[in-house]
Amino acid sequence: MAARENQSLQIALIIFVMLTMILAVTTYLFFQSADKSGREAAANLASQTKAIQDAAAISVNDEALKKMMGYASDVGVDKIQEDFTKDMATYGSTVPQAENKQYRFLVPYYVAALNKKSAELADLQDQNKALSTQLAAITTANQNEVTAYHTSADTMTKDLGGERTKFAADRQALTAARDQMSGLKDQAEKALNDAIDASRKKVDEVNGLLVKANDQMRSALENFKKKGQTEFEIAQGKVIWINQATRTVTINLGQQDGLRKQITFGVYDGTSTNINKSQKKGSIEVIQLDGAHSALCRILDDDLKNPLMPGDVIYTPVWQPGHTEHFAMAGFFDIDGDGKSDRQRIHDMVIANGGVVDSEMDEKGKITGSMDINTKYIIIGERPTDKSDKAMLDNYTKMIAKATDLGVTQIPLHKFLSYVGYTPERANGAARGSAGTYTPPADKKDDFRPRTPPAAAAAAPDSAFGK
Repeated sequence: MAARENQSLQIALIIFVMLTMILAVTTYLFFQSADKSGREAAANLASQTKAIQDAAAISVNDEALKKMMGYASDVGVDKIQEDFTKDMATYGSTVPQAENKQYRFLVPYYVAALNKKSAELADLQDQNKALSTQLAAITTANQNEVTAYHTSADTMTKDLGGERTKFAADRQALTAARDQMSGLKDQAEKALNDAIDASRKKVDEVNGLLVKANDQMRSALENFKKKGQTEFEIAQGKVIWINQATRTVTINLGQQDGLRKQITFGVYDGTSTNINKSQKKGSIEVIQLDGAHSALCRILDDDLKNPLMPGDVIYTPVWQPGHTEHFAMAGFFDIDGDGKSDRQRIHDMVIANGGVVDSEMDEKGKITGSMDINTKYIIIGERPTDKSDKAMLDNYTKMIAKATDLGVTQIPLHKFLSYVGYTPERANGAARGSAGTYTPPADKKDDFRPRTPPAAAAAAPDSAFGK
């Protein structure tokens, strides 16, 4: 029995100890939780206190800023932001940089601008002061001039009275003179009208004479055009001596006739009255001027069947005694049959014989120069074909038409060459007086004249090719 009681006491003691330990552990854990909660509560209290203090400071600063910006403490941020936007749009538009658009920057910016304008205003005021001084000086000077003007005006007013009296007397005299002149004017007008009537009658008479003269000239020109190539060409000189040994002739033209060396003549029978219809007997070239009306010529070509004789007449279209002949050239010129243009050779031949080329058409059909009433001959080359350039054919037609209108004599190329004594090249030698194929010397300009045989050239004095 006692043993069971001890066991019960032990169990009770064990339970008591365990409960005590559980109570101690529970008390410890509760104490730690309470201590942690206290510390957290203290920290939260401190944080709340600081937040309240910060909020109070922000509120104070907010009210101070609102006061500095001119707002009541109860004005909201939205209103302040709206006003700021409007102020920047109104006052900050001239601010150079976007980050400077603040109230703090605007004040010094506008103060500086105000100071600058104030300085400019001060300068303008100084200038205004200087101008005012100048104006005062000018006003004083003008006043002096006005005073002098009034003094002069008073003097002139006094003089005007005297001038008026004099003017009245002069007007009276002028009236009397006008009345006298009126009578003279009537007489002069009558005389002038009579003179005008007489002049008109004279003008009518002269106009009638001019119309008649124009009709006569027009009729003469039409008759001249109708003659065309049938116009008579008169011989310019004649052969007065022939030396067959030296193959030279003497003609009756010389220095006083304006003759020059190297001019060539065609020789015709002495009985010829119309060179155009006469057969040429040969050609000669002037090589020496012997006197006023005498010159030595060499024979370029002749015909043994119809030899040159004293009394034969000579003619060339490119020269007239004491007168320069004017030429024109139209068409394609080929004198040696090689298919190449010899226009320049014909041109040089005219010049070499003392003529002048007024107008010519080049190989491309371009017209240079112009024909006029002084142009006597137009040398006609080959007409451009229908396959030629249109401008070339048109210009050729234009030159022929103008030559016809002006009454210019048209000479075919072969006839011109015959006139000036050019002998065409021959395949099988040449007739007497010609050296066959003509080749100009290297140091001489080609003047389109056939060479003289060596013997004749040596015998001819002052030869155009031998000196």
